[in-house]
Amino acid sequence: MQNSALNNLSAELNSPVIKKLNTGKQVTESGIHQDFEITFYWQQNSQKEEKSKEKEITTVVLEILGVTDHHAAQLCQLQPVVDKFGARTGIWTKSIKLKLPRNWQGSYFYIPVCKKIADVLTLTDNNNSRQRWLSLLPYRQVDKLNNKQFTCGEYAVKQSIISLNNQQLASFLQPTTNKKAKLKHRLWHSDILANSRQISLLSTQVTSAKTTQHNKIKPLIILLDGEVWTKQIPLADNLQAATEQAYLPAADYLFIPNISGQTRTQELTCNPRFWQAISQELLSDFSAQPIVLVGQSLAGLASLYASLNWPQRFRFVVSQSASLWWPLKNFRQTHNQQQGLLSQFLALQRQTPNPSFQHLHWLLQYGSQEHSIAAHHLPFVAHAAKQHIQFMQTIYPGGHDKFCWYQQIFAGLHTLFQSSDWRQTQSN
Repeated sequence: MQNSALNNLSAELNSPVIKKLNTGKQVTESGIHQDFEITFYWQQNSQKEEKSKEKEITTVVLEILGVTDHHAAQLCQLQPVVDKFGARTGIWTKSIKLKLPRNWQGSYFYIPVCKKIADVLTLTDNNNSRQRWLSLLPYRQVDKLNNKQFTCGEYAVKQSIISLNNQQLASFLQPTTNKKAKLKHRLWHSDILANSRQISLLSTQVTSAKTTQHNKIKPLIILLDGEVWTKQIPLADNLQAATEQAYLPAADYLFIPNISGQTRTQELTCNPRFWQAISQELLSDFSAQPIVLVGQSLAGLASLYASLNWPQRFRFVVSQSASLWWPLKNFRQTHNQQQGLLSQFLALQRQTPNPSFQHLHWLLQYGSQEHSIAAHHLPFVAHAAKQHIQFMQTIYPGGHDKFCWYQQIFAGLHTLFQSSDWRQTQSN
């Protein structure tokens, strides 16, 4: 029954099936948008495996990062396909109409929900939406019908890729088979923070003469949420490949991981002790190198906080989807909103620009689908401009998505190292 149902579906059965709608183009601040209808399919491995009532699939949740809202009372769910007799075929589907940038790329996954865990879906109270989502995440699956999967390195990230115009990743972003880069690991015990974690260091090497003219002194690039970029989505091989192709200069990359979710929310939320520990306990070996901070979400907030409070040391920042709403709780309510801590901090500065801020250089990135993030960026950049802080702001066609951040790390660093501010540091 299942195979015959598949045969009756479109010959294009290759999830997702993308269809442009003839509704014209809309020009917005984040680019040219068009209307699309996207159809998703999910297929059970075998109905025989799910004979027991507890394992019977009751619904299939679809999460498109930056598009669907997993905090909503009703999650985005696929519907079962039935045959002419009304029997389930083991196939689930859903068509969604979306207005997106023409070059939008993102990732998605499915969560098949069986009767055994179906009660999790009843957590519709706003206070429980995060707990509901965390309970469902262990069951997520990639789209077996889509061969575009985000699996960089030996650790497979459980996300599938969707691209509206089928653009390809840059060659240095493709998963590499020959290991060219080696991470050095060491235990960092912090007396200041009273904790320990393993940090990692990568030193990329120049193999092209084109790179040397841009980089007389190797920069130190600090990546927060380091476990994401060393274990979940390893960057090392691709950073070396980008260096070999003269897209990035030779550099030292320091990956600082989180110990747990709890310590992350403590250390990456404008915590002076965290940066005191980094400065006093980690950076003594890199005293002569210019430092670039790279962070996403809370780590983006933390990077900007460090730059504002220690501008001489942390001059350069690549901030991605920074949580500039912190510490507000209702940050998704963008109308008549309060401002986050860093916006308030800049607003309280004297009318005369702070001289120590004027040599800062930031690259601020966020996605076209991150409306709440964008709303909190607006007052922040307005205050930064009054302080004569040098910044560039880019809106990428995506959302709050590690796949997007992964690509934008390379694009952001490339832009930073091409800037006149950076070149000036190399000429001094």
